[in-house]
Amino acid sequence: MALPAHTRQQRLTVELDTRVALEAVLVTALHRIPTARRQDWLRRLLLEGFRSECLGLRHALIEVPAPATAPLQGVPVSPGAAAEPAAAGVPTGGPRTVGPQTTKPLAHLRKLIG
Repeated sequence: MALPAHTRQQRLTVELDTRVALEAVLVTALHRIPTARRQDWLRRLLLEGFRSECLGLRHALIEVPAPATAPLQGVPVSPGAAAEPAAAGVPTGGPRTVGPQTTKPLAHLRKLIG
């Protein structure tokens, strides 16, 4: 299918390290795919991973209660109140939760790789 003349395409270059197990599996799977389908397969893989990451971030934002936007006027605020981010509902950098996975947010992409 030909693209319209006004469509702009962006070329991305990604270098994979075959010493990393998942990246080596991805390279192997890519070489098994017919040459004519490789570009579409990589595009789908990238978009699916990005979509999954966005959904995970959205899910994480929904689970975190929003902190109060401003203190009430006339109510004293203790100086140590801002020092405890976990008490204010701010994530402290623990393991992210994306779907059923807790430490590998893109692990479900293995089924796309083959």
